[in-house]
This record gives sequence, structure tokens and C-alpha cells, in this order.
Amino acid sequence: MEKKESFIIKDGVLLSYLDDEDIVTIPEGVVSVSANAFQEKSKMKKIIFPSSLRHIGGDSRYGVFDACDALQTIVFQNGLEVIGPKAFYKCRALQTIEFPNTLKEIQENAFSQCFSLNSIAIPDSVRIIGANAFSDCNSLMSIKLPQYIKLIPHNTFHGCSALVNVTLPDGLEQIDEYAFCCCYALQKIDLPKSLRIISDNAFSYCNQLNNLTIPDGVICIGTDAFRLCTQLSEIHLPSVFINEKELLCKAFSKTPFINMHGFPTFIIENNILLKYNGFEKKVSIPEGITEIGDSAFKGSTELYKITIPETVKVIGAHAFEDCTYMASIEIPDSVITIKEYAFFNSGLYSITIPESVKEIGQAAFLETSINVYDKVTLPAAFQNASDIARIFNEHVIRDYKARFEKADKSGFVIEDGKLINYTGNDADIVIPTGVTEIADKAFRRRNDLHSIELPEGVIRIGFAAFLECKKLASIIIPKSLKKIANYAFNECRQLQCIHLPDTLSFLGEGVFSNCIRLKEVNIPSGITIIPQDSFSSCHQLRKIVIPDNITRIGNNAFYDCTHLCEVVMPEQLKTKKIIETAFQGTLFLESYKVVN
Repeated sequence: MEKKESFIIKDGVLLSYLDDEDIVTIPEGVVSVSANAFQEKSKMKKIIFPSSLRHIGGDSRYGVFDACDALQTIVFQNGLEVIGPKAFYKCRALQTIEFPNTLKEIQENAFSQCFSLNSIAIPDSVRIIGANAFSDCNSLMSIKLPQYIKLIPHNTFHGCSALVNVTLPDGLEQIDEYAFCCCYALQKIDLPKSLRIISDNAFSYCNQLNNLTIPDGVICIGTDAFRLCTQLSEIHLPSVFINEKELLCKAFSKTPFINMHGFPTFIIENNILLKYNGFEKKVSIPEGITEIGDSAFKGSTELYKITIPETVKVIGAHAFEDCTYMASIEIPDSVITIKEYAFFNSGLYSITIPESVKEIGQAAFLETSINVYDKVTLPAAFQNASDIARIFNEHVIRDYKARFEKADKSGFVIEDGKLINYTGNDADIVIPTGVTEIADKAFRRRNDLHSIELPEGVIRIGFAAFLECKKLASIIIPKSLKKIANYAFNECRQLQCIHLPDTLSFLGEGVFSNCIRLKEVNIPSGITIIPQDSFSSCHQLRKIVIPDNITRIGNNAFYDCTHLCEVVMPEQLKTKKIIETAFQGTLFLESYKVVN
């Protein structure tokens, strides 16, 4: 084993980098870089690879450059053949990549969650691209795939919400599950004549896709392949599919195409409701239905009220998942089984489950707005901590345990200075002295919360601690605070003014995103980075002063702050790129374009 300055190298394998410099040049002779070698190097902005390099490692757990948040530039040399799993996972500042012409394989999750990556051209030398390779690269606008790729694996570009231009190769044969799911900006996709299979959910939630031609060679279109492509009204189909109404209803569910061509609102088979294709706010399920099928109403975001007949015995897996507008539902006494994830991420605020129910699947009510045990009525058989933990949000189990095990008289659950939960019903809360941390999700979705006062001594506010507290109008933050984690106040829609202390040294992503009434906020002198989406969609924010200590402003930091017209910022940050990526959808950007 040898040590070259800051590198530990054995038999041509770079095992570890010991320093953390801005620019790093890997020495010649290195053939491979192992997993974890550069993990969480927070200062590194640029890395230069040697021509001797053949393989960049990584595995299913750890990448090579995992969470190198400052890494912006990669310089590859010809010779590199394989980029391994999670190699550049969560390199959030990485903006562009030029791949060498010797590259043969990009493995799973290699560039997943590289949030600043905006365009890539993959050379024709590449024969394999792994699953999730570019998933959640939400700034990626353009992608050109190599000519010899025959399969786009599952989730390859899932969540690339800015993706507009996609060039698919002529030899492509299969687009796998969820490959382009949630590519919200994608308006057009030219499918090659060689294509044979479009798998389940391949383009679901591509809600700007408006014109589509399915090539004649396609022999399979999967269930929900184009589900909730809400602009998709014109589709040119191969003749073999024209009379396959049931298949088309499943593949193009909840699209204008289905409604315009007289397809049935409900797809029913053997008294099982397989799919709902409508867009109504109030829906009555037909009498005689015995089962609501898996994913039958999934993604029906407009659905407000649903009536279930007494004939229904089974509510299927994911049946009402993502029905975010549905605040309540009456489950009839006929229901015996509620399957896994049946109401996952729905808008349910309370639920009464009748004694007739004998089986409730895993996470059936996970990620709903049900956040206190008082909002739940359960059959006696499920009134225990293990079942509640299996079925509901962690808030409900915390509340259940707190009520019967740990809560003090005021309703606070506090362990070693960390406030884990609040089980009381007060709208105006004063956190007791001695608390040093607000736990992750401690008050999430507490829609009864109006004001809160944190005591001196609190140093951290956890992930999503006050997320979607939609009536929270006032919060007093102590001078002791040092860290606010990601999404802590996301969608606190009544907040108008907030003062952050100069002791604050870390501000997470999306912290004040969707605080639509926020008019006044200060950027403290203790932080150096304004992360992505920090203040996005703060519609009432008109002025922001960015102090000299700020060195970086993340993508979409002030996106859709529609009234933001005055920005005071250091000269070094007044670059076209920063202004156009951080201030999209603001009056400030519009005036900047006029002047420049």
C-alpha cells in the first residue's frame, strides 16, 4: 500500500482521499476508485481523473462521491469504461458532464439526485444504463441516449421534472417501468419504430405531454403507462390496439384521450372496480361492486368525496394513494379487508374503521394528515402499539404511546431534551425550558397550531418539524438556534414574518418553500449557502437582502416568488447563471432580463 500525498492507493485502487481541497487531481496509475473514497468531501469543487482510470466504483449502499455537495466539475479522460452504482449520488452542485468516448456502462443510481445537472449527452460507446441512473435530477432539461441502447431500465429518469428534450435511439426496444414517470415538463416524445414494449407507468404523471404517436411495432402497452398525462388528448395508435378498449383504459387512465373518446368512467370486471378514469370531485361507486381494485383511484387529486356502497368487502392496495384532496371517507360495515398502502399520502384528516374490518395492510394510512390518535377510531383488535405503528404515521404511534406511556400533563413528549411529540390540543404553544431540539416531524401537519414559542437553548429544528402546519401564523425563534433541517416550515401558509438569528449556521432545502404569505425574512450572517428551493413559491415576498457571507445560492431558491422585485446581493453572485436558476418566476428576473 502506498500513500501519495493525500491518497491511499493499493494495487492501482484508490481506497481513500484524506484531504478536502477545492480542486483534486487523481494521480496517474490509478485504475479504479473504490466506494466511499471521497464520500462527503464538502469543499471539493472539481476533480480531474487520470487517463489510467478504467472503473469508478460504488455499490448498492455507498457511492464514491456520495453527497459531495460542492462538486461542480468532473474531468474524465479517455480510458474510463465503467461508472459504478451510486458513484456520484447526491452530488447536488454538479451541473454538466462530458463523458469519454471509451465509456461502456453507467450503472444504477450513478447520478441520482444530482439536482443541478442540466444536460447530458451519452456517447454511443455506452451499451448499458442502469436503473435509476439519473432519477430525481430535477434540473435536467435535455438528454441524448446512445444509439446501441435497447432497454431503458426502470426509474432511469424518474422525477426529472424539468426534462424537455429527449432523444431516443433508433434501436430502442423497451422502456421499462417508471422510466420517465413524473417528468412534468416533457411535452413531446418521439418513440422510435424499433420500440416493442412500453411498460407499466413508463410515462405516468407526464402532465405536459400533449401529442403522442405509438409506433406500429409496439406489441405491449403496460398498465398506467401514460396515467395522469392530463394534457394528452391526441394519440396515434397502431391498428392492433384501436378496439382494445379495456387495455387502453388501463394504459391511458385519467387522460383527456379516454374522456374524449367515450371510454367508460369505471372499468369493472367480475364486480371488481379496476380503474376510475374520471375527473369528478364527488364520486359514487356503483352498487354491486365487491372490491375496489389495486390503484383504482390512485392519483385522483381532484377527488374530494367518495361514497362506497355496502356491497364492498375489499379496498385494494394503493386504491386511494395520492388522493390528496380527499379529507374524509366513510368505510361501510361490509368492508373486511383494507390492503397495504390503500390510503397512502391521501388527504385524510380522520378515519373511522368499522369493527367488520379483520385485516389492515402495512402502511394503509401512512403519510396522511391524520396526526393524533384522537382522529382515529379502530376495531378493538387493532388498538395496540404494534398495529398502530404498522398502519399509521409515526405521529399517531407517538401520540398513542404518549397518551398511554410518556406524555406529561401538558401533552409534551420529551426525551433527553428532544421534543418528540405534542399530544395536546392548544393552538398557541410555549415549548418548555430545557428543550434543546425539536425532533423530525414533531408537529408535522398540525393544522390546529396557530403560534409557537421556542425557548432559549433550542439549537436544532428537525426535518419537516412544522411541515404543512397550514394555520401556523407566528413562531418565535431563539438566539441559540444553529440548524434548521430540510422542509422544516414547508407549506406553513399563514406565516408572514420570521426572524432568523445570526447564530444559525445551517439552513436546509425547502425550509420555507410554499409559505405563500411570507412577506419578510432575513438571511443571517452565520450561513454561507442558501440551498435549493429554500424560499420557492413565497408569493408575497417582495424584497430579500443576501449578505456578503453567502457563497452559493441553490437552484430554485426563490423560484415562483412572483412578487419578488428587489434583491440586494453581493457582486460575486450577480452572474447570469445564478440569477436565472435561483430566481425563476420572479419580477426581479424579468427586470434583470430587460436591463441585460
